[in-house]
Parts: sequence; C-alpha cells; structure tokens
Amino acid sequence: MQDCVLLRYGEVGLKSKKTRMFFEKKYVLAIKESLSRNNISDFLIKNFGGRFVVFCENSEEITNLLLTVPGIQSASPAKKILVISKKLLIMKLKKELKE
Repeated sequence: MQDCVLLRYGEVGLKSKKTRMFFEKKYVLAIKESLSRNNISDFLIKNFGGRFVVFCENSEEITNLLLTVPGIQSASPAKKILVISKKLLIMKLKKELKE
C-alpha cells in the first residue's frame, strides 16, 4: 500500500473543458509550490478528472497542508492498494493447483 492524499476541487469542474484544463494546471502548480515551500520533495500528482491524487510518504501531515491551497474543497488521506482482477486471480489459482 502507498500513502496518498485525495484532493477535490469545487466549481472549476463545471467549466468548459478548455477552462477546466487551464485551472487544473494552476492547481497543480499551487500544490507543487505549497509542498516545496514546506520542504516536501518526494511526491507525485495525478489528475483523475475532478480529483487530484498526491502520492507521498506522510499523507496525514500533507493533508492538512494541502487544505490551505486556494480552490481545494477537501483533502482526505488515503491508501493506494493493488487490485487483482477476479479473472487473473482464478487463472493464477488454477496454475498453482496444477503444480
């Protein structure tokens, strides 16, 4: 499992695609600046359309920090987990049973 922070923004999601992309880039810059200003350098930001996920080490500490970024409506610490599809799992189990 990997620590991360789920960020949600407000009204920008209602804008046209072009305008939304413009503001999403601004959000990413503001998030990077906020983390850098607080000496946090090991992070990755992914945009999932209406939400950002910041992959980082100490999600609890970073969550409170990211709530100060203008436009961010909410921030929640989370964990990324590996999900194995049911089909893949069945194939793997069949292979193990044959051995």
